[in-house]
Amino acid sequence: MNDSGISVDAVGWVAIAGDWHGSISWVQSAIPRLHRQAPDVSMIFHLGDFGIFKEAHGSGFLAAVDFLCYSAGISRVFVTPGNHEDWGELAARFAREPGEAVQLSRVVWVLPRGFRFTLGGHRWMSFGGAASVDREFRSEGVDWWADEAPTELDVEGAIAGGPVEVMLTHETVDDGTSQVENILATNPMGWAPKALAYSAESRAKVTRVWNAVRPKVLAHGHLHVKGDIELADGRRVYSLGCNGMPGNLALLNTKTLEWEWLKD
Repeated sequence: MNDSGISVDAVGWVAIAGDWHGSISWVQSAIPRLHRQAPDVSMIFHLGDFGIFKEAHGSGFLAAVDFLCYSAGISRVFVTPGNHEDWGELAARFAREPGEAVQLSRVVWVLPRGFRFTLGGHRWMSFGGAASVDREFRSEGVDWWADEAPTELDVEGAIAGGPVEVMLTHETVDDGTSQVENILATNPMGWAPKALAYSAESRAKVTRVWNAVRPKVLAHGHLHVKGDIELADGRRVYSLGCNGMPGNLALLNTKTLEWEWLKD
């Protein structure tokens, strides 16, 4: 493994963060709030739609995150990428460093789909990407890339690695939190059937991985709503809100897998 700083010996609390969408104003409040409530946390696992873009606003966001994290004693931010990232750039970087976490800035690293590591004695997997339901309003190669969604090969590779205790995704899963299920059932934004079908296909792939590797904890972003559920089989699912919404930050104990929501 490269020098990503994911340590097999790390024990304690880490932060889990939902979508930030490259919002500098949000991280200017969120990261200091995290430090005030959990001053010993030195690692953030971000669940995608982080703000990975080559343009000036993307690099400016990375610089802001670096500065704020340094000020808060946070040494690493590990991103499970979302759909609204520059997947053209990500795909090229992952191809140059296959199977490895890729460093984007002083503290920010992005994890390839299916990336596994051990933390606090537990097996973790990052499985990024998701379907953009607003794809019809985007331009391929400009603000949309087909690589955003997982492929069958991605699914098969992730399943082949065997069980994990923690799974980090951007995409939602079927039969997850009631808040997410309500959004999926009611389609409040009125997305077209074609967009919904594209989303369902991506979600089904991630759900297959989830049901195969059977993590005790799955955390995801994407639908911008705070929620949690414990299923009959004991598995837990957490959906995180986005920037400006409740439930954007939480804490996970790497030893006990205990979850705590940060105060908004």
